[in-house]
Amino acid sequence: MMHMAIRQASERETEPRFRLAAIDTSSDRAGVALFDGHDAAVLAWNAHRNHTVDTLAQLDHLLRLAEISLHQLDGVAVATGPGSFSALRVGVSIAKGLAFSLGLPLVGIPTTDAIAAPLAWTNRAVLAVMPAGRGRVVWSRYECDRAVDGPNNTTVAELHQAVEAFDALVASETELPLTGEVIPLPAGARVEQIARIGWARLRAGERADPALLEPIYAHGKRAQEATPA
Repeated sequence: MMHMAIRQASERETEPRFRLAAIDTSSDRAGVALFDGHDAAVLAWNAHRNHTVDTLAQLDHLLRLAEISLHQLDGVAVATGPGSFSALRVGVSIAKGLAFSLGLPLVGIPTTDAIAAPLAWTNRAVLAVMPAGRGRVVWSRYECDRAVDGPNNTTVAELHQAVEAFDALVASETELPLTGEVIPLPAGARVEQIARIGWARLRAGERADPALLEPIYAHGKRAQEATPA
């Protein structure tokens, strides 16, 4: 199933727009987005592990719908995980290829940053959760919209311990049964946040070296198996 959304801002600025493409292949729930500081256009779909076949085609489709060419882009943002090994590599490789071939600035955004972003309004702790496979989850903890812990690869029971310990809201990107106050993400929300966060960071001068940017894998060194304190 595919989801498309276009969100438009009510106010316009007169300065030239900085157009950004965002790519998210952190999980089977893949997405691409365009954002210029005002309007967001999003395509999201269930890739069923066909990220290699689908992602470039969906980005091309979105550009055509928006009547924008690759050469009109001003930057690229990509989800860096945590996520599945093969899926993440597709998105990061495409983003690097665009940055190299078009000379575009690139920024990597942790996927849990995007999951937590819609709950930036709360003063409670937020646990941004994704599936890690084999009945496990990977999550990061956010306080006042800043990551303070993670990513952690744990069992669901250990996640529940963290929810209780921190009286946390759960921003969920998993269909596993979770306890507590769980805020599910609507289709396309994650990649839209990748676009919005990436746009702001690029405009602030943040840049990633395409040669050095690496994904964070759900079972990798930076997603540690840990029991919450």
